Amino acid sequence: GSSFAFELAQNLALPANMILKAKEKRANDAAFDYEHQMLLLEKRNHELEHIIKQMKTKEKHLEQLTKSYHELKANLEKNQQTILKQTKEKVVASLQEADLLLKKIKKEQKNTKIINIDEWKSEVVKVSEATNKNIVIKEDKQEDVVETKYQVIPNAVLQVGDQVVVHKTDQVGEIISISNKQAVVALGELHSRIPLVKLTKIKGNKPKKHKKGSNYISQIQERQLNYNQTLDLRGQRGDVALIKTEQYLDEAYMLGQKQVKIIHGRGDGILKQLLKDFLKKHHAVQSWSFETIEQGGDGATIIQMKS
Repeated sequence: GSSFAFELAQNLALPANMILKAKEKRANDAAFDYEHQMLLLEKRNHELEHIIKQMKTKEKHLEQLTKSYHELKANLEKNQQTILKQTKEKVVASLQEADLLLKKIKKEQKNTKIINIDEWKSEVVKVSEATNKNIVIKEDKQEDVVETKYQVIPNAVLQVGDQVVVHKTDQVGEIISISNKQAVVALGELHSRIPLVKLTKIKGNKPKKHKKGSNYISQIQERQLNYNQTLDLRGQRGDVALIKTEQYLDEAYMLGQKQVKIIHGRGDGILKQLLKDFLKKHHAVQSWSFETIEQGGDGATIIQMKS
């Protein structure tokens, strides 16, 4: 220490004036050292303030980043919920639409089947309404004329030899034989196998032909030649299509056609299924299959007729 240094200088008998000057110098150095330390402290204080300011700035920036993060997170969760809700609504709407479409298809199929059954039953009603009424049938083509007056006998049990009228076509003939709920009916010179449900007994004179009765065969042959072996049902309603199919197949069977073709199209397959169910029950159909791919594939059906 400095005090020990002055004491040691006196013991060594150094000049007094030298020791005095040293003491004065020490006093001046102490004042300088104090001022220097104050400057250092002030500088250090400024540095600390600057560091604190930087830390506050960074802290504020961190708060802004944290706030932005939470906002983005909240928006993301909200958007996620919105997207999930919209997706759920679309799925529910699609399912409801599919359910309505399925109900509509089932309703159309049900209505079509009912109409088809009613069409068969309406034949009996038509025959009943025709009771006690005289009906005149005229087939006049070139020089062949057939005129017949008859009275309908509803609900009569059909037997061999009975005079009958064919539903829809109003052709009159005589039953030649009966087997398996079908009758072979002589329609002029043509013999045709017809289900009993499509025949009604009549009372009246047998058909009388004029001189040129052979023209009836010519008419049948001409109808066979001009018969269109393709029926196009595309765009038709189910009930209308089945009525046309029934009339078409009945005529094909009576004219002795071996094979016919029905075009129903692909679409959603409703008409195709209705036609398939109908062909299973038709008395004159032997078998059926889809057309070749080159000729339409499953958009058309080839039907083999019974002989």
